[in-house]
Amino acid sequence: MGAMSRRKGKRGELEVVAIAKAIGFARAERTAPMQAGHGSSEHGDVGGIRPLYIEVKCHARVPVNRYAREVLDGPERPGMVRVLAWRDNRTEWRATVPLDDLLKLVAMAYPPTPAPRVDEMEAP
Repeated sequence: MGAMSRRKGKRGELEVVAIAKAIGFARAERTAPMQAGHGSSEHGDVGGIRPLYIEVKCHARVPVNRYAREVLDGPERPGMVRVLAWRDNRTEWRATVPLDDLLKLVAMAYPPTPAPRVDEMEAP
């Protein structure tokens, strides 16, 4: 990976950290300094936002499907929700998350109401 590409990746990671901190995730940080040659297999690119495992991609035109397969279909990370944070040049940040993980996050914030059992339903 060339120096320009590394700088762009670092800039993208810092942008995602800044967005997270603006929302209130004070512990959000780039994990690259902690990884030092170990890759992102355990930490993702941005840490401090439990239970999210965030990989960041920033390109002229992000091949979302390719990166989604790498990140979202990669090894399971128990207790973590895998997120691909990405943006094309001069566009807003977006996130790609497996649907079942998204629904689990929503259920944490808004616990679903269980459906009534058939024997509890009133007859018409």
